[in-house]
Amino acid sequence: MNLGNPIPRRQFSRRLRLVAVVCMLVVFSNNGSASAATTDLQKVHIQNRRKPTFTQVVLFFKGSRPVRHGASPNGEEYTFDFRHLTTIVKLDQIVPQPGSTVGAFTITGDPDKGSQLHLRYSQPQSGAKLMVLPATPPRAGFYRLALNIFPPISPPPQPSAPPPTPAPEAPPPTTPPPAPAVPTSTSVELEAPPSVEYGPQPSKEEEGLRAGFSEALQQANRAYDQGDYPKAYELYEQFLNTLPQRKDELAAARYGLADSYFALNEAQLADNAVAILSNYSMALKVDPAASSAPWAMVRSGLALQA
Repeated sequence: MNLGNPIPRRQFSRRLRLVAVVCMLVVFSNNGSASAATTDLQKVHIQNRRKPTFTQVVLFFKGSRPVRHGASPNGEEYTFDFRHLTTIVKLDQIVPQPGSTVGAFTITGDPDKGSQLHLRYSQPQSGAKLMVLPATPPRAGFYRLALNIFPPISPPPQPSAPPPTPAPEAPPPTTPPPAPAVPTSTSVELEAPPSVEYGPQPSKEEEGLRAGFSEALQQANRAYDQGDYPKAYELYEQFLNTLPQRKDELAAARYGLADSYFALNEAQLADNAVAILSNYSMALKVDPAASSAPWAMVRSGLALQA
């Protein structure tokens, strides 16, 4: 039987390898698209704060940001919606400290509808403020969500109604006047504190490129963006010693020096609070309207609360 010209063995082997490579690329592409929508909860940190009293929950994530988040309509929990959420953290074993405004953590959902992370309040109608923070040191794909949960605001005590005034006795021919109406108390409704969200801090090097900063300042900005905080702090300090004449460069260096010092001492905020507040105070004095000013105020507040 004539089968025609057979394919040479070498050519057949090349075609077979080409088919295998195409199949591998398809598999990797599917895996990449699936992993791009996956978020992994890696760590949970809970700490009670004072003055004012609230509980801070810091969630450490790797992967995609939540699709949406907010307090539930019944005011009993705060919910984060993800496309797909995974974790090795044993949420059922997290025991909040006494007096905490946090109750429990649960994850619900399915592959078709996505995943939800529920943070239940210990007291209904509690207030919450959310901050989106970069990882420390900053790394691509890693971020933190800091949620401050405040106890519900108690309404002021309602004044008691005065006793009704008795009607005076009238002579028999006349009709006694009606008793005066008793004033009713009014209730005061208080709104829950609004939710505040801070976006990720912009790249210092990109801001410097747009503003046309000098190369000496840009070297310090690059070191900070790369997470090399000791080098960044040293370069910012050297640049400030040159007494820069441009106000925007002076402000950028002051904020960079303060941010680098905060990152180096974030684990010991209580011991370094005075120096942190001093650094941010000098930066805010140079330019209180800079893009780094909101971060300066947030980090100053964290140093005060430590």
